[in-house]
Amino acid sequence: VHACIRHSPFIHDVAVRSTLVSMYGRCGSFDDALKAFIDMSSSSLSSSPSPSHVITWNAMISVCGRHQQGSYAHHLFEQMLLECVIASNVTLISLIKAYTRQSMLSEGEQIHARIYGSSLEEDVMIRNNLLSMYTECDRAESGSKLFDNAPSDIYTNGDLILEEGKHIRSHAYGNTREANTTVKHSNLDMHTNKCSVNPKLDGLKLFDSDMSEERSVVLWTNLISSYVSRGCLYESLSIYKEMQEAGVHPNSYTFVTLLSGCSNNAATIPGKLLHFHVICCYHSLNTIIGNALIRMYSMCGCLEDACKVFEDLNNPDDVVSWTTIITAY
Repeated sequence: VHACIRHSPFIHDVAVRSTLVSMYGRCGSFDDALKAFIDMSSSSLSSSPSPSHVITWNAMISVCGRHQQGSYAHHLFEQMLLECVIASNVTLISLIKAYTRQSMLSEGEQIHARIYGSSLEEDVMIRNNLLSMYTECDRAESGSKLFDNAPSDIYTNGDLILEEGKHIRSHAYGNTREANTTVKHSNLDMHTNKCSVNPKLDGLKLFDSDMSEERSVVLWTNLISSYVSRGCLYESLSIYKEMQEAGVHPNSYTFVTLLSGCSNNAATIPGKLLHFHVICCYHSLNTIIGNALIRMYSMCGCLEDACKVFEDLNNPDDVVSWTTIITAY
């Protein structure tokens, strides 16, 4: 595959270059990852600064951390700055992880000093990795200071956002005779996203109360999606059953959302039942649901079923379907 890419237009694609570097690193070959990084980056990384460059640097720095090459990761970071490439939060997280694995406290402290007082220091992932570094390197005092200076808890901030959202909702409802459907959808999204301390309960209460007169398939699917996104597959299936009992027919997005939940939980039996429902609802399998079924079966270890779905698709020339089945293998 690498040889094919080298002689194709994809050689200039940042995502492809970065994935190649990561692939070699994950396969245990640091030297090949470095060679791919140098070969594919030398022609572009030294040109004028571009935000896309940082992705390839990040990939190689991450590989360094995976292979206990903290010193080389630090060297790459310095070289990256010389090339005028702006570090991202991913860059710093990868560096801190590399330093932690080899107890490179001094270099880690340099990174902390560099971002001190900036918005990057408030990044939750950066802060957590710095905390882990100080703990692993027996610098409990520094870790304690970092923890004490952390922003207020996310749930507290979420409560403030949710209250503001409720105020907007009240304003929207009070200024129209009947709430607009879009407002209702946004309202449900607000109550089921991370703004809420108990998003499932808040979303369900809202759904059961002021949306009883207009429960479209979109609203049902939004509620199902909120459960799936939090790993609550069987609760989402229960909502799906209620939707059917209410006489609302699922659409493609409903099935894709539920199949995604089955994929994430490797739930074969519910996935096959959903496949049966798809057959009952559609005379022929569309590409979107077909790809979701292929992914679900592959994640559940049912490669033969995934292949059969692929063969039954009406549009075998679709590149997404081919990519999905290749990924399954």
